[in-house]
Amino acid sequence: MPASADEAPEEAPPAGSKSSPAASSRGRRSDLLGDAPSPPPLAPLQEAERILQADLKCLQFHPFEQAGMEYESVLKEIGGFGRVQKAIFLALSFTSFKAVLDLELMVLTLHESKFRCAQQNSSDYVAQNYSEHCRISRLVGDDTNFTLINETCTKFDYQHGDVISKSMVEEYNLVCDRKHYATGMMSVFFLGCALGMLFGTLGDKIGRKKILIVCGVTDLITTILPAFMPTAETQIFARFLKGFPAAVYYQGLLIMEEMTEEKHRAVLGNLYWLFWCVGYMFSGVVVYIFKEWDKIQLFSTVFCLNYIVIFIVVPESPRWLVLKGRVEEAVDVLKRIAKWNGIKWEHKVSKVKALDVEEEPTGNILDLVTYPEMRMKSIVIFFNLAMFAMCYFGLSTDTTFITTNIVLNVLLNGAVEIPSSFIGWLGSDRYGRKYTTVIITVLSGFCLIAVPIVPTGGVYNIVKAVVAMVGKCLLTTGYCIADVWAAEIFPTSVRNNGLFLATTLAMLSNIVAPVINTLSDVATFLPGLIFGITSIVSALSLLLLPETKGLPLPETVPSSEGLVRGRERQWAIETFSRERAQSLLDDDDMEAKKKGVMVELETNHRALHWEPNVSNNNHAENGNDDLSDFDSANSTAKLFERSRIKALADEREAVQKKTFTKWVNSHLTKESLQVDELYLDLRDGRLLLRLLELITGDQLPRPTRGRMRIHCLENVDKALAYLSDQCVHLENMGAHDIVDGSARLTLGLIWTIILRFQIQDVVFDRRDFSVASTAVPYMSAAPAGLAYSTPSAGRVSSGDSRLAKDALLLWCQMKTAGYANVNVRNFTNSWRDGLAFNAIIHKHRR
Repeated sequence: MPASADEAPEEAPPAGSKSSPAASSRGRRSDLLGDAPSPPPLAPLQEAERILQADLKCLQFHPFEQAGMEYESVLKEIGGFGRVQKAIFLALSFTSFKAVLDLELMVLTLHESKFRCAQQNSSDYVAQNYSEHCRISRLVGDDTNFTLINETCTKFDYQHGDVISKSMVEEYNLVCDRKHYATGMMSVFFLGCALGMLFGTLGDKIGRKKILIVCGVTDLITTILPAFMPTAETQIFARFLKGFPAAVYYQGLLIMEEMTEEKHRAVLGNLYWLFWCVGYMFSGVVVYIFKEWDKIQLFSTVFCLNYIVIFIVVPESPRWLVLKGRVEEAVDVLKRIAKWNGIKWEHKVSKVKALDVEEEPTGNILDLVTYPEMRMKSIVIFFNLAMFAMCYFGLSTDTTFITTNIVLNVLLNGAVEIPSSFIGWLGSDRYGRKYTTVIITVLSGFCLIAVPIVPTGGVYNIVKAVVAMVGKCLLTTGYCIADVWAAEIFPTSVRNNGLFLATTLAMLSNIVAPVINTLSDVATFLPGLIFGITSIVSALSLLLLPETKGLPLPETVPSSEGLVRGRERQWAIETFSRERAQSLLDDDDMEAKKKGVMVELETNHRALHWEPNVSNNNHAENGNDDLSDFDSANSTAKLFERSRIKALADEREAVQKKTFTKWVNSHLTKESLQVDELYLDLRDGRLLLRLLELITGDQLPRPTRGRMRIHCLENVDKALAYLSDQCVHLENMGAHDIVDGSARLTLGLIWTIILRFQIQDVVFDRRDFSVASTAVPYMSAAPAGLAYSTPSAGRVSSGDSRLAKDALLLWCQMKTAGYANVNVRNFTNSWRDGLAFNAIIHKHRR
């Protein structure tokens, strides 16, 4: 608190200020020494037992029973990661299997086999071997007089010795002057993916599950469509549409993040992509079995059956429902999950229904660039995910990155990505997201640069394959962690927008990945050099982001502004209640402390039922009668002392609450507003903002419309930000404390506002104290260390006015005048001996 109890003649500061321990110690000494009347024999025991029962109950509280419900605790209540979450995880993870299968089947069926001109079968043309012939020589004339004329090939023969007997390249003759059609087909596919990701941002508006359903239906249609396209141009259009459902697997990742307890997110966020690796490898198996591209395409339709499972098993995100004020639906989802997990959760439902309903939707995408810290984080995340995606898909679309056998290349590419999920999980969970991602990605960049430089032939082929696999594995690991990291940095109100905008830009960057691969025709080292340097530069930029390991998810953009590099722990403590933040930051340690406190309280509770006769007899046998009597008496005294202190603290808090409520209403009544319950009515921040406007005359930011928790946090954040701009120091106080209805901190906030805007700036006429000045010699001069105020127009001159603090000191001097050894000159050492306090009390009791 900025002021102590000594600075107010009539009102004490809120509970928890520096004066409380002193008062408590004085009361304790007087009670134990017999100055206070003794209570009835059973009263202290009964009162202490009631207090201890309350303490035990407080330790067993749950955030859903508070005004501000914590979503993380709700997830823990309904199972954390029970069998329902596991089933949802499997169903949603399978969408990544289908996504990579579509991509790799397209890449494999666009693989260019060796070919030659079909005209060479005619007698007039020179015979050709299978290579990459775009022109053919034709004999003109007879055997003795002929001329060779080079002609452009119009038809082609393809070597069917490769795995694929009929590819799209063969179907549409995508070679020579039509080779760009194959590159364009992949680029257009990524363009469709980018638009699909952009569509995914609507998840903040219409819901996560609706996005899944729309993408599922679109995926089914666009998986069948390409098999029936007659020309290369229509096939390109079909591939553009095929990219549109790409949002489905990122939407699935987002739902898993919002339905999984924090301690499981690092694991699931990385293992989510395990199905991607399996799908990567399985694409080679499918090509090897079916061999013809149209049959391969139709077979992939089978995996769309997973959307039926998703429709049945996966519910709407409860976090999104609560955010949108659709509390009844959120309750139903949470009840259903708890029931399937075998947990009874019905008795908590009434508390959930107490939440207010949102009046206006949230999820403004401009918030990503409006706030400076959020803007910086967004730029870094957008850049990094775009570079990660470009490098990753550049390697994925290169069918000869590891080996020239396309099926083996796909199998190895998919296989090396399996350990990446586990490396990402263990690394990010143990060492954090930031440095794990940076180190791994930098190493992968050097590997990508080295791959084309390694010579070919003999043992060098093995070395090249190993370097390529290590580079691909490390790059995939960094990509996995970056996805989880981005989802944890974006606040809940814009998480969907931020994540899908990032992936949209990533998919747009993928458009150039196939083009970069074609640069190998110019110089073999160019693609690896570009991808490697890009990885290293993007990794170093990640050092600007904060670490999110062990932190709760930020809920609003204003509250996330304090989450910056180097201040992660402070942000958690300042933004959330201290107890909850510490428990999330060091869960194991806090659990041990909680158990220790529980044991101590239960031991004290058993002491309440002490039976003197039994205890005395036991000690008598050991010759310790006196010690037993002393211990029992001491225990009773302690219990009575504790009950007495608790009763006085409650009484003091009630007086403060009543006084501050009247003070707040004295200003709000000017606007026909009123506070009935101080701790509850200030929670939404609206009355707090209006109170500050009435007191200061300043125009504060308009309150956010809506009455749910996230809107309350935003409004209180605005009020606290204004106080901070006015140089008002608020120690250990955040928006969550006020929204949660913390009695001590709410009273402390009001007291701080009174001191800053009502007492500190008040100017008193010095002539009011003229009598006192003549009566007390040492009052004629200004107190040491106190300065006169500079009055505004219309007030008395500076020589005739004092600040309220000066006036208060003069009042104390006047009241203590005539008391021996009492000389009040300041609010520090003049009060240390207690005589000044006693003098003022004695003056008013006479």
